[in-house]
Amino acid sequence: MAGALAHASGAGPVSSTTAVARLTAISARTHLKGASLVIEASQPVAYVAMRPDALTVVIDFRNVGADGVANSVVASANSPIAAVSVEPTEALGAPASRVRIRLAQPFVHHV
Repeated sequence: MAGALAHASGAGPVSSTTAVARLTAISARTHLKGASLVIEASQPVAYVAMRPDALTVVIDFRNVGADGVANSVVASANSPIAAVSVEPTEALGAPASRVRIRLAQPFVHHV
């Protein structure tokens, strides 16, 4: 996998009364050097990426909801990305979202 990107599609400053950010879309693009996974959010968000094993990349988003996220990633024989799932979770009592990326085979990744 050539890269994974976290991208915010919202604009403008965020006030303290703004609702929790949310993931809005996940898409993948395959190209000659691998694939890119694009994760979009309603506003800029912080994330932590982990690789618990050679075939899995996990990206956690604290204070980010995932209700209604459009996950358009479809497995393809020519893509190093086998599957992408979104899981609601909790981090220190706050809502969080986890994006789990399953790779078809071990690849070097960049977040």
